[in-house]
Amino acid sequence: MQKGGGLILSGEEIVINGRKTEVFHWPVENSKAKVIIVHGLGEHVARYDVISKEFNDAGLEMAGFDQRGHGKNAGKKGHIENFDLFLKDLDSFVGMEKSDKPLFMLGHSLGGLIAARYVEEYPEKVKGVILSSGAFSSENVSNSLKILSCTFSVLFPTLTFNNGIDPKTLSRNDKVIEEYKKDPLVHDKITARFSCQLFKNIDLVFERVSKFTTPVLLTAGSEDHVVPPSGTKRLFSSIPAKDKEMKIFDGAYHEIFCDPQLSSEFRKKIVDWINKRV
Repeated sequence: MQKGGGLILSGEEIVINGRKTEVFHWPVENSKAKVIIVHGLGEHVARYDVISKEFNDAGLEMAGFDQRGHGKNAGKKGHIENFDLFLKDLDSFVGMEKSDKPLFMLGHSLGGLIAARYVEEYPEKVKGVILSSGAFSSENVSNSLKILSCTFSVLFPTLTFNNGIDPKTLSRNDKVIEEYKKDPLVHDKITARFSCQLFKNIDLVFERVSKFTTPVLLTAGSEDHVVPPSGTKRLFSSIPAKDKEMKIFDGAYHEIFCDPQLSSEFRKKIVDWINKRV
């Protein structure tokens, strides 16, 4: 997602569970609801400024922070000791942002997996969750590589690899690709421990899916080569929540927010879905 699409971007340093990070708020007067943004692998939450105008115009305020191993969060880039720390940090942030307004959550890619695991473990904390191009499948990763990463996770947990994301596969929008490559807060790193924890939690989101009762909208691009859309389809079929919906955007890549043909439809879909549940 490119920057510059929204209104006022204000970042401030805060401490979440002993770690300094940067938090961003996109406020709006007389808001109807607040949306917590959970960003993806290798990026940072300020990139979601691009969707803030549509959300703010619809009376939805936004808030988010840089996850461990990302952006301006303190610590080694591309590393986390345990995936549960993502959930604990997110729950702490939800507590900070709680108000009399309904709270929703929007997770993209890795953030989609974090958000899905979050509502499995904390089912009453948000009114609804949107999972955009969620990391729910590792079918494009060989079993030998998974075994290797989990072996290194024990022996050399901070051993760092390339995260395998090719910027050209993110979007059909060339401007998005160029800005992604030039963004100093974007990185292509992942450690052995993080990689192993990622694979384990892709399995875990299905193992604990019986706990997924939060209203949910799942979206994916049919041509997503970063995260196979098959994972989104499988999770949708598995979720027991009565209020669930899925939309696959034909021809779209991984970052549908800025797709040159489908971004407006995609953003409107999310805003409308939230508004119906406020």
